[in-house]
Amino acid sequence: MRRAVALAVPLLLIAAAVSGCVTNLPNGAVDWLAGQDGVAEATVLADNTGPWSSSGLVRGELDADITDAEISALVGKIQDYSTRTGNVAFWLGLDHLDFGVGDGDNADTLALWREVIDVPGLVSGIVFDDDLRVRALRPDGAAALDALMALDSGVRLEAFSDTSTLTADADHDIQYEEVNVAALEYRRPAGCVPEPAVLDFGVSLLDRDELPGATIDLCTGATIDLPSSASMATAAISLRAELDGLGLTDFPVQLSNETDGVTHFAAVSPGDAALLPMLEAFEQPGVPAMDYSLAPDGTIAVTAYQVPTADLMALVLASPAASGFSGIGLEGDPVSIIGSPGQLPALLDEATALDAASETFGGVQLGQGFGTVYLDAGVGADPDVATAVADLRATGAADQRFFSVRYKSFQVDIANDVAALARDDYSDAQIMQDFVDAWNAG
Repeated sequence: MRRAVALAVPLLLIAAAVSGCVTNLPNGAVDWLAGQDGVAEATVLADNTGPWSSSGLVRGELDADITDAEISALVGKIQDYSTRTGNVAFWLGLDHLDFGVGDGDNADTLALWREVIDVPGLVSGIVFDDDLRVRALRPDGAAALDALMALDSGVRLEAFSDTSTLTADADHDIQYEEVNVAALEYRRPAGCVPEPAVLDFGVSLLDRDELPGATIDLCTGATIDLPSSASMATAAISLRAELDGLGLTDFPVQLSNETDGVTHFAAVSPGDAALLPMLEAFEQPGVPAMDYSLAPDGTIAVTAYQVPTADLMALVLASPAASGFSGIGLEGDPVSIIGSPGQLPALLDEATALDAASETFGGVQLGQGFGTVYLDAGVGADPDVATAVADLRATGAADQRFFSVRYKSFQVDIANDVAALARDDYSDAQIMQDFVDAWNAG
C-alpha cells in the first residue's frame, strides 16, 4: 500500500536537492512507531530512499494483550502521522499476521484481521480491507483453507512444503506480488462459493508431494505445475480421467512445466479428452525440445525455431489424435503456418514459396485466411519497399486473404487489395507509408 504524498514533501525534496540528500522517511517512521503505546517492536520492511525521494513500509508488532479500542486509537495516530509526513505505509500485527493501515475507517479491516489470526495453521499473512493473503505449510493447508472459506472476504492462501521457502516468499512479497511456483496457491474471490467437488479436488493436491506448485482459483480454474522430469502426456491423460470421475469435466484445469526455457501447457479440461494423446508425440525418443500449448478449444501451437517446419508438421500429423484438432499452429524454420490438419501441407508449400520469393522477406506466417511477412534489410539499411511490393504481388499471397506487412514496430494491413497503416498514430513510419503508396499505386 502506498500513501499519497503530503503537500510538504515537495518542499522537503527541494531542500534535499540543495543540500544533496533526501530525508529518510522510513527511519523516522519506525522510530516514531516504536514509541507508541501498544507497540512492542517496530521494524522497517522496505526502504525505498533514493537521491530524489523516500518511501517505504514500516511494521509494528503489537502487544499481545492489546484491545481493539487501543488498536483503533493507534490507527488514528498513524493516519495523522501519515498526513504530516506521507509516503510511508504501515502494517500492524501479531506474530507475522498483519493488516495494512488504510485511510478512513479501519474497523472492518480490523474485524477481519481478528478472524484471520484465529485461523489454525497460518504462519504469516496480510489483510487489506476485505481481502487477505496468507501462508501455511502443506500439512496445515486443509484446516486453514476450511476456516478461511467461512470468512466474508477474498482469500489467497499459499501452502508451502517447507518453512524456508515460505519465509523467502513472505520476504519477497513485501514489495512484489508474483505467482510462486513453489507453492499451492488457493484463491477464492469475495462472493464466490466454490462447488464442493472443486474444493475437494483442490484440497487433494496438498497430499501430492510430486507437485511443486499450482494456482487454484476455486471458482474459475487451476494451473498445476509439474516437475521438469514429469511426462506431460501421462499426467494429462490421468488427470482428465480423475476430473471426469469427479464430475469436473467442464472445470478448467491446465498443466504446465518448464525445462531449460522450454515451456509446455496443456488444457486438460474442458475440451476433447481424445486430443490429449497428441502430447505423446513430443516425448518420443529423439524428438527435439519444443514449446507447445494445447488450448481447450481444440487447437495447439508448437514452436521450435531451429527445427524445419516440415519436420514439425510430420511429427504432429503422425499422431492418431491429429485429426481431431480444429487448428494446428507450427512455428519452425523457415516459416510459420496455422490451419486444420488437412490444410497444413498446402499452407506449408505456399509459405515456403512465399519465403523464397523475395530477399526483402525476413519471415513468413501463413494461414488459410490471413498472412504476414516481415520486411528485412541489411544492418544500417532500410528495406527495398519497391521490390517488396512487386515480389509480394507476384506471389498472389495477399489476393484472397487479409494480409499484414511488418517492419520493426510498424504494420501495414492489406484488405481487398487496399493497403493502409494499421494505426494512424505511428511516428517515423515513412518507410511503411512508402509501402502503402507503392501498393495502392498498383
